[in-house]
Amino acid sequence: MPYTSHVKTERLMGMAAVLLKRKNISTAELARLFEVSRRTVLRDIEALSMAGIPVRTMQGHGGGVSLMEGFTLDHALLSEKETGMMLSALRGLASATGDESYTLLMEKLEEGSSSYLSGSGHMLIDLRSWGGEETVRKISLIERSIAARRCVTFTYSSPKGESERCVEPYYLVFRWSSWYLWAWCRVREDFRLFKLSRMTSPLQGEVFTPRIVPYPELSDEEGILSWMLTFGRQVKVLGPEHLVNLIKQRAAEILSVYEEDP
Repeated sequence: MPYTSHVKTERLMGMAAVLLKRKNISTAELARLFEVSRRTVLRDIEALSMAGIPVRTMQGHGGGVSLMEGFTLDHALLSEKETGMMLSALRGLASATGDESYTLLMEKLEEGSSSYLSGSGHMLIDLRSWGGEETVRKISLIERSIAARRCVTFTYSSPKGESERCVEPYYLVFRWSSWYLWAWCRVREDFRLFKLSRMTSPLQGEVFTPRIVPYPELSDEEGILSWMLTFGRQVKVLGPEHLVNLIKQRAAEILSVYEEDP
């Protein structure tokens, strides 16, 4: 299959999955989600309709793109491998968020599937982090805030200390076994990447007007630092120098916690 055709097929599958989960979504948001133009989204909607998926569009206030009520995805449109890939991804999202809508979507995909897909998939993706239920609650609150375009306030802990933040949330990011929030920080007046494990007491705030959002600049430095520390004294980092200094700083901070008077 040519690369462009393969990419389009994956995008159409993804769009069908989004429409199954969301009752209504704008073409602008679909374009943002799949990183294409609105014209491409309209062509994709036409392609889905020609494939037998009843997509409908409504203009004006409260309009958007949706599927006809009661529609379930015909498995003839997907191979067993493609269905299995979608189920694996959805299980991972369900494990991280605790959102029942992912479970409902999995049930729709599994309807009429073989017992192999329904009961014994060979790939399991667990996106839960060390935070457990606390992280799930944070993800749930942030997801609702992103959908409702509402600010999130929280206390943020960093090596420099604690600070109160009010942010406009845009993306949840999973990287290096940790969850992050990509948001506009009203305190720093810039986009920032916040680690969920460093956030405490998150609350939903006022409605905000969406901005033009750049994609997160994901640095590997924090992930590499955390990964290297898991080896303890079994590994010595030789370079680059700034990473060596960061490891020394982090080790000193950890040691200082245990040296404090009880």
